[in-house]
Amino acid sequence: MKTRYRLAILVTHPVQYYYRLYRELARHPGIELMVYYCWKGTIDRPYYDPTFQAEIEWDLPLLEGYPYRFLGGFYPRPFPAGGRFLNPGIVPALVSGRYDAVFVWGYNYLTAWLAFLAAAASRTPVFLGGNVAPRPRRPLPVRVLKRALLRPIFARSAAIMSECESNARYYISHGADPERVYWNPAAVDNDFFQGRARELSGRKEEIKARLGLPPGLPVILFVGRLDPRKRALDLLEAFRRLGDPPEASLVFVGEGAQRRDLESLIARHRLPNVVITGFRNQTEMPRFLAAGDVFVLPSEYDPSPRALNEAMNFSLPAVVSDGVGTAGDLAVDGENGFVFPVAEAGELADRLRKLLRDPGLRKEMGERARERVLKWNYRKGTEEIYNALRSLDRQ
Repeated sequence: MKTRYRLAILVTHPVQYYYRLYRELARHPGIELMVYYCWKGTIDRPYYDPTFQAEIEWDLPLLEGYPYRFLGGFYPRPFPAGGRFLNPGIVPALVSGRYDAVFVWGYNYLTAWLAFLAAAASRTPVFLGGNVAPRPRRPLPVRVLKRALLRPIFARSAAIMSECESNARYYISHGADPERVYWNPAAVDNDFFQGRARELSGRKEEIKARLGLPPGLPVILFVGRLDPRKRALDLLEAFRRLGDPPEASLVFVGEGAQRRDLESLIARHRLPNVVITGFRNQTEMPRFLAAGDVFVLPSEYDPSPRALNEAMNFSLPAVVSDGVGTAGDLAVDGENGFVFPVAEAGELADRLRKLLRDPGLRKEMGERARERVLKWNYRKGTEEIYNALRSLDRQ
């Protein structure tokens, strides 16, 4: 059995939630790592992200602490659609690299399929991962075609790196071998967020005052894009049902296509104590989390949203829809928050009332949330990836 394995990772661009995992992998004594990127993202300059409707430039050291290469290639600018990445350089990189495995992050872009072909030609085992989950209400022809295309890839993968239980179910339902599924948890930098939570402890009322919110009222917090998939309008409707005036304040941290709709409804219903902050960068997020009392994510489809992890690190109970992929294993109904049916604003309002009217329940569920998220960390992901590499000697 080998003592050191050469691992290549293919990913579209530097992502704020993944670089810490690469650092952990690079430090592991049994792994020799190389990360291949299709596109530089925000590394050279900010880019306009139409989903956020804002210029994005992440304020984190996304390329520090691990080896990487940018692949030359073709993609639309300024904001490339994932499926249109085409980086032929991945073929010689994998064929000549003599890697023990290549971890292909996602499959919905052309370069990933080039990587599958190159891996087959060089007999390099493929590890497959990405934040996907069963999507409701897909047309039958789309489901049939997708299953036909994906089943051979999933079935032949040497390992599936699953971010959560719903992620694993998706891969298995499309032909993956359950014995080859490993847990690479959807994680954030728990140490950073819990450290900031301690630093900001006791400053809740100060932060609320800066946001123009009244003292005393609990704060419902939403973090994410303001677009139809996240269903922020459902949260606003649930908030409206909490009373006149509502028994809480509401903060939307994010930007997107539905901001004007939200502002219009806030004005029409004369809803008090609602704040929309616009896009905020990663290092700014802790002060908004410190102001919150309940975190809400009403998404229609959201495979593994890291905003949920960040909120749990701040001991916030979470109320999430059953369209959130990590509902059930990270956010557990009745334990560290509540799960409600997608698009049911009345059900969401009922769950919020329970938490808003019972500070003791909020505190108890928040403590359980903080304890649970500690298990979702990059060290576990590194350990599981190494175990998958070691399993190659037995295949």
